[in-house]
Amino acid sequence: MTKLPSPPSKTKRVRPTDQTMASKRDRNNDWAIKIENSSSLRTIVETVQHVVSRATFKIESKGDGYYLSVNTADVAYVSVIKVLLRLDSATLPTDSTEIKFCVDCKDLSFCINDLDPGHMVQLEGFGSSANPKVFVHTTDPDYPAYEEDNELKTYVDTDNVQLMNMQFDVIMDLEFPLLRRLLKKAVAIKAENMTLRVWVKDDMSRIDYCVNGEIKHRRAFCHPIKKSSDGSICCRAASDGGNQIFSVDGMDPIFEGTFCVEKISGFVKPLHTKMLHAVTKKEAGAPIMFEYPIGGEAESESKIFFLLAQVTDENEE
Repeated sequence: MTKLPSPPSKTKRVRPTDQTMASKRDRNNDWAIKIENSSSLRTIVETVQHVVSRATFKIESKGDGYYLSVNTADVAYVSVIKVLLRLDSATLPTDSTEIKFCVDCKDLSFCINDLDPGHMVQLEGFGSSANPKVFVHTTDPDYPAYEEDNELKTYVDTDNVQLMNMQFDVIMDLEFPLLRRLLKKAVAIKAENMTLRVWVKDDMSRIDYCVNGEIKHRRAFCHPIKKSSDGSICCRAASDGGNQIFSVDGMDPIFEGTFCVEKISGFVKPLHTKMLHAVTKKEAGAPIMFEYPIGGEAESESKIFFLLAQVTDENEE
């Protein structure tokens, strides 16, 4: 697979002390954040843990708000994920504009995976930067007589992965239910990779998904394109419309890429949307980047970006 360049990371566990959870909760915290809809945090954790087992979360002040962010990559630097979530409220030390903490994704997932969307999640930090503690406090506003507390192990993480700034010129809106069903079919026929091709003819585009395992499966979509002044084009892979699929015999695609089914499936598994936005470049070996608005609002500033490199060690027809 093509590797995405990024500096290596080192992670070291910070062992917890013997202080009890109750005594920690009785002390004033060093920082705290509140997320009123637990499903936002659950979606973030579930997408991130398919890339890395441990992640560094950063809380920072920007403009008139506070944000929770993650920037990390897998060990092989084949996939990079970037998350930005606007927080409902946050309290940071007066001498700090940002806080970082590293936890195991499966531990954080355990704290929130069975919560209804209406549950509120509060994360709190205690202790010095050399030996921090993170608590996850969850409540249901409709049932104030019940609450949950969890203390997480923390780690020191020097990870400094950043999503590369890239100029994309192929923009795609993908019908999400169809893409998800295709990925399930790919798993069923033991296809490891999916090939995506895009052709343009006059003012129309054709997008093909192809998976090849025990059988070969293809899906094609034809829709009008939209052109931008910068030369980029926008096309769709959706089942609506009455456009006839045009032949691509003798035509070269403007984009062709092969991507790992397992990595795409892991990213889309917790998502809920009608259309998934993706961008790439009209050049050989270009990666693809998926963009998902947290909460479902396209204009939301809270988003997940997933950048995936192409598979290059095998050819697919």
